Amino acid sequence: MSRVRGAALWLLAALCVWGSFQTSARIALRYPGLSLRYDDPVDARSVRQALEDAPEEPTPAFWTEQNGAVQTEFRASEALCIGVSGDASLVWPERFLKGGWFGPMAERMCAVSRQTALELFGSIDCIGQTLTLDAETYTVSGVFKGKESVVVYSAPESAEFTAIELTGEGENPRADSLAFAAAAGLSEPDDIVYGRAMAKIARTAAWLPLTLASLPLFAAAWRALRRRIPRSVCLFALAFAAAMILPPVLNAVPGWLIPSQWSDFSFWPSLVEAAAERCTEWFRLAPSSRDVEMKCLLIAQAVFCIVSTAAVLRKRAGKSS
Repeated sequence: MSRVRGAALWLLAALCVWGSFQTSARIALRYPGLSLRYDDPVDARSVRQALEDAPEEPTPAFWTEQNGAVQTEFRASEALCIGVSGDASLVWPERFLKGGWFGPMAERMCAVSRQTALELFGSIDCIGQTLTLDAETYTVSGVFKGKESVVVYSAPESAEFTAIELTGEGENPRADSLAFAAAAGLSEPDDIVYGRAMAKIARTAAWLPLTLASLPLFAAAWRALRRRIPRSVCLFALAFAAAMILPPVLNAVPGWLIPSQWSDFSFWPSLVEAAAERCTEWFRLAPSSRDVEMKCLLIAQAVFCIVSTAAVLRKRAGKSS
């Protein structure tokens, strides 16, 4: 009976670890950079001026979303409609089943989810066909994965936007966001979503149960080496391994979580304040459809991490007893 229980715990841990890595990969795909949010929409003139004044990096993509009716000659459907000015792949990163994204300068082009393609055209083979949104006709350039009805379209010149996606994320993403807004002649954003930082934290959490499960193996290997190899050689090998592992570990952690000087003890209280401030920003954020998905993914990641870690610790406690 104990063997069955032990096997069940390992199976549960393995399934949760797999789910955790899948979830972290999904977060990394869907949220590749920073997202600046505005309560008051940015008008078309400000967008044009921002595109002229903004630095080459990071690349901005302006967007807004609304629920609306889309239709073809014979069918109609309700869909989440996302208007984009710039690189649409920054706004709605998704894998395509047919075709691909329209260009940043495209006019009256759109990409639709699989669900929308089936509802409007009865098939995902609809590249080059047209649909109508807000009395404007758009040509379909691609069909991406999705169980929800979504249409991403090239926004008209008169459109207003409530969000900006930026590529990349440096060691101080908030300062980078404010610097971009200032350089582009825009006001300070009301909220900032740190997508890449969340993806890195989710990926780090996915490794936690694996790290705990591997500790007994490392301890056994260390004891075996100490019996056969001189202590000084073992310590050198351990230091060398730590030096090799440390860079990728630090790279997996958001830069703002790493102190510039490890001896600077004032860093840690400021880190707690910064983390609390960002959590407050996240919970007060008026959520878009992407934010709702992000929150669901983060909750799932927390559940996977807690369950898999608890299963590993329970298994280890059973062995020690």
